[in-house]
Amino acid sequence: MKSFPCMFGRSFYRCFWLMLFSTSAPLAAQDSVQVLLELNNIIPKVTNNYYLGDAQIRVIYAQKAGAPLIYFNMHDNENTSADAGWQVLREAGGKLVEVQHTGERNISFNVQGKKYQVDPNRIFTPTGIRKTLETNSRFDPAAAAEVEAFSTALVNDFGLKRGDLVVALHNNSADNYTVKDYLPRGTYARDAASVNFVAGSDADDFFFVTDPGHFRRLKSEAYNVALQNNATVTDDGSFSVFCGNFGIPYINVEAEHGHLETQKQMIRAVVRISTTR
Repeated sequence: MKSFPCMFGRSFYRCFWLMLFSTSAPLAAQDSVQVLLELNNIIPKVTNNYYLGDAQIRVIYAQKAGAPLIYFNMHDNENTSADAGWQVLREAGGKLVEVQHTGERNISFNVQGKKYQVDPNRIFTPTGIRKTLETNSRFDPAAAAEVEAFSTALVNDFGLKRGDLVVALHNNSADNYTVKDYLPRGTYARDAASVNFVAGSDADDFFFVTDPGHFRRLKSEAYNVALQNNATVTDDGSFSVFCGNFGIPYINVEAEHGHLETQKQMIRAVVRISTTR
């Protein structure tokens, strides 16, 4: 067994790379597991390697007994959200899935000598796959088939369709995407059934949910929150649309880049409502 420096840089962490024959993570595409020993708290981090065309994509998976939810980080440039997710996972438990590739938001890949690009949060419906290919490069059936195979593997290998609460972890830039966009006459007004904006709050930090009960609970705790209208939401291929289609409970924890403490507080609120009535 060969040891490597710990990525977290704290003296009480020790990290090991092991040959993977573990039952604590999905069985498909596993290559190695990094074991974090944190004050006698063992958390296996499994690296799963996938290919989209010629592009290698790493999907990191970890779980710890505790909260009955799955944290899902899709954009490789949204590091605040990933950091917040890992920190709350250690505190409260759950499962975490993090997509890593080049550090960029979009995934670039080649199929049959042609270059394509997709947003990994726009690949969960056929319509979304077509749109993201057309928006970022071009549509081609062969490329679309590769993208669909990758998105299907993500959903199936990590149990994202089994009915557990999925907590998407996202970041935005200041005033670029806010809860106000879902208010009447807002850019995404037709996508929302109800919206709660707390006057004086930072509109960049908000929840986007598919379940009316989650909306009511987060509203009662004075959070910015929008409830997806599953009947009229635009099919952009995002995971919220996928979850709305299949009745999967979904909460997006959206916060501005750098708002680490705020995002951790928001994730803790999700843990709280997932474990109490």
